[in-house]
Amino acid sequence: FDGWRNWLLGSILVKGDKRCMIKPYRLIVGKELPSKELKAAYKLNWKPIFGKMMEAPGVIIPPNYEDIDEDFVQTSFAIATKHLKEQYSYIFKTPENKRDLWSLSTWSKKVQPNGVRKNGTPEDIEKLPPSTVVKKSKQE
Repeated sequence: FDGWRNWLLGSILVKGDKRCMIKPYRLIVGKELPSKELKAAYKLNWKPIFGKMMEAPGVIIPPNYEDIDEDFVQTSFAIATKHLKEQYSYIFKTPENKRDLWSLSTWSKKVQPNGVRKNGTPEDIEKLPPSTVVKKSKQE
């Protein structure tokens, strides 16, 4: 839940007596991040799961993050979680007490097409978009 709040609203970094506002994580562009490690963490851990949550019907994020209040964070989280349950039902067969311990990277791996093809129910797999990978033959 805190990750969703950071995705929508950003966070505050406190270092000593200095405070720095970090913009909503959904607005971060990889090239803005100062290291390869942070870029990779953002691309692999944050974007996949929260990108899928933002696809939920009914989750319309106001363009100005100052228009987002706590009620919106909670309501949109509930809608987005329901969407995940509908699209990736296999994930929710894991007991909640175990899911609560998962990191962002675990959630993100589970919504990736490869994770769904490997572990998803037939219904989950059927909901995946068609694969867009085109393999070129070695003769070309």
